[in-house]
Amino acid sequence: MEEKLSDKSIDLRKCISRFCIDDSNRMALCFKEAMIVTLKDDYMNNIKQIGKYCIQVEPIGSQDREFLVHMHSLITIDDYLIETRLISSMMENLQCLEEKHTEYSLLVIALYILKYER
Repeated sequence: MEEKLSDKSIDLRKCISRFCIDDSNRMALCFKEAMIVTLKDDYMNNIKQIGKYCIQVEPIGSQDREFLVHMHSLITIDDYLIETRLISSMMENLQCLEEKHTEYSLLVIALYILKYER
């Protein structure tokens, strides 16, 4: 019988001693955070926001034994807008059930409208 890659789940209890996600600490794994990315000069005089990173982990399922992980990053470097999204559902043993990853970059061209006066 051929073994599938999805059948090979890692038992974190073997890798990390005393690893356990039980009812008391399951909700502690759920959080939402955002981080602003800035660009600064050598003297910290000019600080400019160029992007952000966000991550959210929330319980899903009838008994809250699964988690939805949503990560989003957006950054602008050298007139390129780069966005990454990752949405994943996981079991309480952190085995990934499904994952969707989207990444793209876009050249941002600034359009200047000049006011013409007669």
